[in-house]
Amino acid sequence: MAAGVYNFVVEQGAQFERTFQWKDAKHVPIPMTGYTAQMQLREQSNNALIVADWSRYLTITEAEGILTLTVPAPQTEIIQARVGVYDIELIPPAGAASKIRFLKGTWQLTREVTK
Repeated sequence: MAAGVYNFVVEQGAQFERTFQWKDAKHVPIPMTGYTAQMQLREQSNNALIVADWSRYLTITEAEGILTLTVPAPQTEIIQARVGVYDIELIPPAGAASKIRFLKGTWQLTREVTK
């Protein structure tokens, strides 16, 4: 399965929240029982420097296959890079197939004006 593509804009200093649902080709939700997820933002995919690791802000509603990303405002406020790439990987329960690249894309930061 190829990763979905989703590009987004982050408003510096504001909470950032998005919800995604994993579905099969017939649009039926795929349960994520026992899965965990990880997410990193980088300026470029081959750059060793991580702009932000948002893995701890990902939550999974297992039965419905829902992945929610809720990044608190203080975490968006400290981002200094203006643009970059990211991906979200799903890690299945122990003993299952290898990790799945769930989403990928670009991100852009709009600078905070009022401080």
